Order: sequence, then C-alpha cells, then structure tokens
Amino acid sequence: MNVLIAEDNFITQQVLESIVQAKGFSTQVAGSCEEVLTSLTSLSFDLVLLDYHLDEDAPVIIQKIRALNHSNKSVSILLMSADSEAALVEKAQSLDVDGILPKPFMPEHLDSWLADKKKTPVAPTTISLARLENLMGNNQVRINKVIQSFMEETPRNLEEMMRLHHARLLPDLKTLVHKVKAGYSYLGLTELHSKLNTLEHSLTPDDTSDYTALLREIYDRTADVIVELKKVIQS
Repeated sequence: MNVLIAEDNFITQQVLESIVQAKGFSTQVAGSCEEVLTSLTSLSFDLVLLDYHLDEDAPVIIQKIRALNHSNKSVSILLMSADSEAALVEKAQSLDVDGILPKPFMPEHLDSWLADKKKTPVAPTTISLARLENLMGNNQVRINKVIQSFMEETPRNLEEMMRLHHARLLPDLKTLVHKVKAGYSYLGLTELHSKLNTLEHSLTPDDTSDYTALLREIYDRTADVIVELKKVIQS
C-alpha cells in the first residue's frame, strides 16, 4: 500500500512515517496543498492521511483532490484532527472522506480502519518453475540467475508502468508491458501473465480506461511472489 502523508508539522510527519512504514507500507510526505496535488498527479496512492488544518482547510483540498482528472481522484482519504470526537464526526459527515482519525495519531487507529476496509484475501499466486528448469537444463545456477534478474528488474519495471499510465503515455506502456510479461511466463505465473497480456492488447493510443487498480494488483502480487522466490534461491 502506498500512503501519502499530508501534514505540515515536521515532528508529526516523522511520527506518522514511522507508524505507517512499520506496517510495511510505502510513504511519501506532502507538507502543503500544492505538494499533495503534485504528488497525486504524478504517483499512485492507495491512501491519503490528511491533516484537517493543512495550509488550506480540508474541505478545500478534498474538493481539489476529487476534482482531479486522474485515477487518484478516488483515493481513500482519512481525515486527521485534534478536535473532539463529536466535532470530527460532524466534519467527516459533510466531507467526501473515508474515515476520521484523532490526533495524536496512534497505530491502532490505522489498524481499526484497515480492518474495516479489509477485502477478501486473494488466493496465493502459484509459482511453477517447470518451464524454466526445462529451458535451463535443470542448471540451478542458471535458474537462480534468471530468478535474481526477475526480482531486481520487475519491481522497477512495474513502477515505470504505473508512471507511464498516469502520464497517459500508452504506446510506451504497451511496449513495456510486452517486455515485462515474458518473465512471468518463464516462472509459471500464468494468472499474472494473462492479466498483463490482456492489458497489452487493451492498450490503444486513444484508450481512456483507468488501469490503476489492475497495475496495483499486479505490483502487490508480484511483491508476494518475490518473497517466495527468495526462499527458492536460499534453499
């Protein structure tokens, strides 16, 4: 999960980063409304932790976020405020946000929200090295070299795919998807390979579809695959 921390107090920024990163999430900090909007138009985020009193009050910045002609316009927003609980509830009811968090912010506050939003678990991605073993003549050194290359290059390529998607550079995205999908085939990742293949054939220069959720799913499931591949190399 990628989390944008919209907070202008340096100490609070550090505390929030520490809490969120401890849960295994990626973070970026924005200290102003302008920085928030810049981040949301250049990168993909799953969640914004928004201080109610940034340099612009929350109703203004939330309206600007939701008005973005961009996939992040539907990003989850959690409003943070030191106001009383009753006041927070009243504020949240009048704003287009997904929840409210009291300040000072505590780890359990985020845990509670995540538990409420938790989706049905996705079945583990199956890895089959049979094709790779056959191609490499069961040479474990060569097999490990291919796996290592996949683990190093694929996350960078997936991040670049998300950047190209957000910039609407669809011909370049199509080319990169074609390049990346081969690695999934060699490792027997048939479902993810199929998703990439479908994406490649769906991309046209005038395509207006939003593929953020699909790219995020592929990225997250690939991260799980890499954890398992590390075990293969170490065994």
